[in-house]
Amino acid sequence: MNDYAKSLLQGRSLLLALVCFVALLLAPSVDAQAQVMGKHFSISFKDKPVAAILDFIAKKGDYAIHYTDDVKNDTLLLTISLEDVDELSAVERLLPNTAFTYRVEGKRIEVYKMQQAAQGKFTLQGVVKDKSGETVPFATLQIKGTTQGTTADADGNSLCLSIKKRAT
Repeated sequence: MNDYAKSLLQGRSLLLALVCFVALLLAPSVDAQAQVMGKHFSISFKDKPVAAILDFIAKKGDYAIHYTDDVKNDTLLLTISLEDVDELSAVERLLPNTAFTYRVEGKRIEVYKMQQAAQGKFTLQGVVKDKSGETVPFATLQIKGTTQGTTADADGNSLCLSIKKRAT
């Protein structure tokens, strides 16, 4: 091999080593950034009140979770196991089998009891879908300006809400 070929080979080797070094330097910072932004965690509770689970979730990230006395005093005990979730996903998956719903305002999650509408009024049923036509699991439907609402099932189906008809 002549001197030119050796020099070229050494230059390429040096360039490859430099690229690998830079990639190694950047890789840990990218992983750390993703972990900080997502703050994913796994939780498992057996026979715990909703308020206790919400308190635990609140300690896991950047959201402040506030709940009403209805939530605090509720006697329902839940058994739940969630893998690789963030705070908002955990709250979304916790509440569907309860009488509670939530709203998000900035970095604050407010959890409160939904008021059930009176029987025999106006009934709204349907399937909740996003812009692309996909069903939205555990979607919450709430009448604007009230605490009256309901939650869809895991497939976005069986959404049913009785609404008081306004006097005209």
